[in-house]
Amino acid sequence: MAVLLVVTAVTAASAAPANSLYHGESYDGYDKTTMTSTNLPCSIIAVLGTNGVVIADGEAASADKGADFGLWVTNTVTTNWFCVTNSGSADMTISSVTMNGASAAQFSIGGVPSSVAAGTASNFWIAFAPSSIGVQTAVVSIANSSPSTPYRVNVKGTGNPAIIATAGAHGIITPSGTVAVPYGGTTNFVVSADYGYWISSLVTNGVTVSVAAGLQIYTSQWQNVTTLGSITATFTYVINRFAGGECDGYDKTTMTGTNLPCSIIAVLGTNGVAIADGEAASFDKGADFGLWVTNTVTTNWFWVTNSGSSDMTISSVTMNGASAAQFSIGGVPTGIAAGTASNFWIAFTPASVGVQTAVVSIANNSTSTPYRVNIKRIFFLYFCTLAFI
Repeated sequence: MAVLLVVTAVTAASAAPANSLYHGESYDGYDKTTMTSTNLPCSIIAVLGTNGVVIADGEAASADKGADFGLWVTNTVTTNWFCVTNSGSADMTISSVTMNGASAAQFSIGGVPSSVAAGTASNFWIAFAPSSIGVQTAVVSIANSSPSTPYRVNVKGTGNPAIIATAGAHGIITPSGTVAVPYGGTTNFVVSADYGYWISSLVTNGVTVSVAAGLQIYTSQWQNVTTLGSITATFTYVINRFAGGECDGYDKTTMTGTNLPCSIIAVLGTNGVAIADGEAASFDKGADFGLWVTNTVTTNWFWVTNSGSSDMTISSVTMNGASAAQFSIGGVPTGIAAGTASNFWIAFTPASVGVQTAVVSIANNSTSTPYRVNIKRIFFLYFCTLAFI
């Protein structure tokens, strides 16, 4: 018996196409209806930069597109967002994402999806955390199911030297904080003490700048900066260094001579007139309480003022003298701001006949310490006589 064998040939045009057979062909004109051999269904990858413009596979890092991160201080992190798109007609699979290159460890990437559906896009991020000075480069390689695999994105950033400027209380350093300086560049820091204070110490990169101590303003110059640095300043209260100096003629601009910033204490009597330190008790000013009968208590109010340029601290108030126990005091503050005042009272409670005296001593941080207020009072007995007719 004869057997007829029929062989049917199937052309590439009518066979179901497979992407792997045509890797690298152009698919821009793919016709979904005819499925012609040269225009096959596939995924088409692209990466968009931070400005929404395509970053071509392997193109140089661009600051406009965010692939060049620019200058950043070492030990800081900056993050840019990108977009991976699939403009093809088939879903795209992303099998791996790797970071390669000499500085790969200073970059990181996250949020890349495992697949991108046809005609859609997805965001991802790349972060730059420079750990060393200078230009750092790396290459992001995105392995995917499109004809362009791996898709390479070149990234770049520059680790910048910085100087950390720190000022203590009662002064400033300008600029302050973490200050970026171009590699090999120059910058200045101005150290300024508040009014009433001097620079106590200035330390740059662990070395004390002795010439700055005792000044109100000092400029620290930095040149050829190529590494991380630090500058730290502390400040001290002037009156602690120049106790007893004259305050009245202090020149705020020059900070020179014997006229130094300080607190200036005075006590005002009941009539608003100053009671000089140690002056005799005056009835007009209320320090002499006058003549009072038995079984009475009288209280006079006074003011303590600070007409100086620095805050005044009152460390203690004591009552001394032979009759101290017959006087009492209250309301004296622990501190008085520059240019302000506060009232307080002194009371007399008689316990014996005759003239009673005491001295109020106000210990403070002005040049007049202690400040002494002499007080006085006369106590007499009052007898009531009954007459019988």
